[in-house]
Formats: sequence, C-alpha cells, structure tokens
Amino acid sequence: MTQLIVNGPSRLQGEFEVPGAKNSVSKLLAASMLAPDASEFTNAPCIEDISVTEAICEALGAKIVRPSQRVVRIHTPAIADSSVPQDLARRNRLSVMMIAPLLHRYGSAEIASAGGDQIGPRPVDFHLDAYRQMGADVTVKSDVYRLKAERLTGTDITLPYPSVSATESILLAAALADGTTYIRNAAIEPEVIDLALYLQKIGAIIEHQIDRTFIVEGVRNLTGAKHEVMPDRLVSASVGAAALLTHGDVFVRNARQRDMLTFLNTVRRIGGLSILMVRAFVSIELDYSRPSPWRRVSTQVS
Repeated sequence: MTQLIVNGPSRLQGEFEVPGAKNSVSKLLAASMLAPDASEFTNAPCIEDISVTEAICEALGAKIVRPSQRVVRIHTPAIADSSVPQDLARRNRLSVMMIAPLLHRYGSAEIASAGGDQIGPRPVDFHLDAYRQMGADVTVKSDVYRLKAERLTGTDITLPYPSVSATESILLAAALADGTTYIRNAAIEPEVIDLALYLQKIGAIIEHQIDRTFIVEGVRNLTGAKHEVMPDRLVSASVGAAALLTHGDVFVRNARQRDMLTFLNTVRRIGGLSILMVRAFVSIELDYSRPSPWRRVSTQVS
C-alpha cells in the first residue's frame, strides 16, 4: 500500500493552479466518440487515470495526440471494435461510458465489469436499466456486459438515485437516440453540466430544468468542437482546506466559486468565514470575533 509521509507542522504559502477536472475530461473523451469529427480539449490534466481512458478510446478506434501537456485532440473517424479490452476495462470505470458510442456507431458493446474499489462496489444497474428502456438488448454473463441495438429510442427515465455516471451515460445515449428522452432525478453536479455543455456544442439538443430533469431531443449526427475542461473542484477544495488547516496563505488559481458552493458554505459554518468578492477571485478570511482554535488565514479562489 502506498504511504504518504508528511513532516510538519508547516504553513502552506504560495500559488497553486488548479488543473482540469479528471472526472470531467474522461467523460468528454467518451462523448467525443459519438461523432466522426475531431474534438480538442484544453486544460486537460495529464495523469495516469486519463492515460488509461485515452488507451481505451484508442483501442476502440480513436486517434489521440497531445500537442502540449494540457491539450488533448481526439478524432474517431470509425469505431474499430465493439469490445473494450478487459485489462483496460478493469483498470478504469470509464469503460461503461463507452456503451453509448459503441451502440450508436457499431450496434453492439461488450464491456467487462470494473468491480469494487476501496470505497466499495459501484454497480452499473442504473446504466443497464436505462439502456433496456431505450430498446437495447442487455445481457450480463461472467461479469461482462453485452448490449445490442440497431437504434436507441428516447423514453422517460427516472433514476432511483441521482447517479452522476448514470446521468452522464444516459445523456450520451439520448443525444443520438430517436425521439425525446427525459432523465428525471438526474445528477446536476458541475461535471454533469460540463458534459451537457460540450454535447450541446457538438450538436445535441439538451435542456435542463430546475427539478433535476434533463430533456434531450435526439439528433441524427454530431460533430466535433473545442472545449475547455472545467477546473477540478475537488482539487481546489483540497488545497483550500489544507491552507486553512495550516494557517496558510494560498492563491488557488482557476478555482470557480460556482463549482464550490457546498465547500465554501461548509467552511463558513465551521469557522465563521467572511467571503469577499475582490476582482476575479474570492478572498476567504477567518473571523477573529468568533471563538476558534484557528488563526487567521487567507485563501484566495479565483
């Protein structure tokens, strides 16, 4: 087991630039394979998990280049195979997101289960049930999912739980399905919205209602687009929390307030924070007037 050894106490100071969200770019790469045209993603992190995602895309026919560390260009003129290699599928849960591109452009999909991890199993029942409702033939044998469909059909889907990955998977499926798809009790995390914005850029017709409902009108074809990956709110929150806990002064560049409302509200509740909008960033300072074991810190979120 990997160990991280931290020698402290230390006061964090300086500036940190937030990379693009891992949980966003992996879904964007899968979504790009719905179209035969090229897409380009900027602010894309260069980490091992994304490398596995890129390998999955390339195994299915995508051509990927990185002209720079944070730019990814992907072009999938044709799907080469309906089966995600098992060694890759079991290393990355993103493989389930390949179902929609494979069904729409190949007519079938075969994906091995990724199993559980340190935070427990993550079943894909919601994904498979949604594809059944959209007309796909779904079978599961020996932890391998096999799906077939000549055409997916839009329908009314209510998720038992607002699953992020299931919502994203259905958005991909609905974009090219015949008719209109309603996704109710959908997840509305920033990464889901980022995916919906990209899909709209490449030609999808997507509406988002305030009651956790997406309405997707299927289209016949999608194209490519250039899209900037949203900053990673989890990384932003982690660095911000570390700065607060160490009485630090850190400028978290590229973090966005609208993606971090829950984090900022929680920090305010536990420390009596004053949040001041100054130019293009948020300055967070502990309030001396409230009892707290913490000393004053200043964490800036651009």
